[in-house]
Amino acid sequence: MSKPFNPSRGTNQRVTATATATTLTVTPGTHSLRILNEGDGTVFFTTYKASDQTLEATVNDTPVGKSGSAGCVLVVKKPIDHDTISIISATGDQTVNFQIGEDGY
Repeated sequence: MSKPFNPSRGTNQRVTATATATTLTVTPGTHSLRILNEGDGTVFFTTYKASDQTLEATVNDTPVGKSGSAGCVLVVKKPIDHDTISIISATGDQTVNFQIGEDGY
């Protein structure tokens, strides 16, 4: 049985995803990432460890559905040392929330 998502308080980052890949930094040391898409279009993201490589999200990465859809909130397990997220929007500007934590996947 999975445990509910336990957010790291004060770590939510609200960003605008555009047609150009954008990156944001998160604190390493947690296993979970919750993504909430407030926008009316699908966004795509990937995570990575910045000191190992640089990645740019593409429409071939993990999708997050538009606001109101079943997939507009995702909780995924991420490697504990990943400290960077790259995000891109397929259609227009989209507001997306990212929060690190534990469990929930």
